[in-house]
Amino acid sequence: MPRTKSTPAKLISRLVEYARIDTQSSSASATYPSTRGQRDLAGLLTRELQAKGLEVFCDENCYVYAKLPGSVKNAPAIGFLAHLDTAEDAPGKGVAPQIHENYLEGDIVLRGGVTIPASDLESYGGDTIITSDGTTLLGGDDKAGIAVIMTAIDFLLDAGRKHGDVYILFNPDEEIGKGLDKFDPDYFPVAAAYTFDGGGRGTIEYETFNAAQAKITFRGVNAHPGQGGYQTLVNAISLASAFERSLPAVDRPECTQGRHGFYYPFRLEGSAGEATLSVLVRDFETAGLEQKKKVLLDLAVPFNTRYGPGTVAIALEDQYANMKSVVNDEPQVVEIAVKAMRKAGIAQPTFPVIRGGTDGAHLSVKWGIPTPNIATGENNIHSIKEFVAVGDMVIATQVLTEIVYGFSELER
Repeated sequence: MPRTKSTPAKLISRLVEYARIDTQSSSASATYPSTRGQRDLAGLLTRELQAKGLEVFCDENCYVYAKLPGSVKNAPAIGFLAHLDTAEDAPGKGVAPQIHENYLEGDIVLRGGVTIPASDLESYGGDTIITSDGTTLLGGDDKAGIAVIMTAIDFLLDAGRKHGDVYILFNPDEEIGKGLDKFDPDYFPVAAAYTFDGGGRGTIEYETFNAAQAKITFRGVNAHPGQGGYQTLVNAISLASAFERSLPAVDRPECTQGRHGFYYPFRLEGSAGEATLSVLVRDFETAGLEQKKKVLLDLAVPFNTRYGPGTVAIALEDQYANMKSVVNDEPQVVEIAVKAMRKAGIAQPTFPVIRGGTDGAHLSVKWGIPTPNIATGENNIHSIKEFVAVGDMVIATQVLTEIVYGFSELER
């Protein structure tokens, strides 16, 4: 794929248009998808894909499936996906993208004095940087990925080079861990896939946490606080707070990095009578995850001994598993991505671990589709300081097209 002058303009235009649509998902919602705005973006993408001549289907669950038929019939089918929703961690309504052309040096100061420090931008001298206005997140996670995929389709159509079948998936609710809950593999019959949903120029990610979630319920004993008497009143909120404080301090997200797993208490709700503490549990090793689950169960024992059986009840739910073993079984999936990176000008791709979730983990482990993640220029995600580097989006667009051509040289 040649790097034409129109490539950055297409990417910027698409990212800005998509970012303005409020697709913030909601973990409190009982619907699927969790928010209406995701349907709005899905509808727009469906129309755009239809206009390009692709075979497109948007199902009742807001999954956009598309196929670009290939001319190399014996090549394995390849898939690419990105998620429609944005995170709950920062305001997501009324996104007003700001384009900072030819960034050279210094801080970028946004509305209200919100500052993206120069230290975050030192790799991007001369690039175009896209931010929000400082009051919301940008939504480059993962609308940068959507823009990259849509622009790469243009190049595949225009280039006229032979390739195998290419499948596209845009799915909802990734940010709340439900991105593939309603996935239908019949519409995505691929040998391998790639999520385009990451930062860090030249990165290929294919190792994630093993993940579980604990819902811990604390049952108190109600009594008038002034007349309850010694030990008559048992405050469930106090129990939950004490339990949270007993989690190992060194195993908190703010104290860990690299391959170090963690406990993340992320929600506490309820009353003195009953309260619920939600905790994410993460570890790169299966045995490590099981040990962390055991720690939680063991922490409940002294509470139930002192206040009675059932005072603390823990429900554990596995969320996803490390995708590394599945990808390792198909080494050409990473090898082709490395070659694509080099053709796009990345001499030495890097392979960081993913300290978070990815739809690729679900596709890999549950459906047996090896699905690494490719960088698209996302930075400071889930915050009002989020930004996307257009140069990295250009690289990602070329990487995607080169992956398609790489798979076209394989035989099923």
